[in-house]
Amino acid sequence: MYNCGIVLGDIQNGNTWSSAYQTLIRTNAANFLTAINAITLNAAAAQMVYVSWYKGKNPDGTPAVRTTPAWYPIIGTAVRTRSDSQRRRLGRESS
Repeated sequence: MYNCGIVLGDIQNGNTWSSAYQTLIRTNAANFLTAINAITLNAAAAQMVYVSWYKGKNPDGTPAVRTTPAWYPIIGTAVRTRSDSQRRRLGRESS
């Protein structure tokens, strides 16, 4: 998930989230997940999930598409310590 509205005080050491900011984001994400999972539509409970459309690769290297997508519930939240972007200039994260 990408966040906006971040202020300089949320970052320490140039690219690490402060522990207070990590706690805030973790708590807000958990509350959001709980709120989504509490929704009921026409007597059916909603559940936050992620969907997998692919199941590996074909012999030619292209993605193999599932005939039926697989659904997996999102059961928790986590916050990494490093502030990243979609750019890969910071390299792989160690944890």
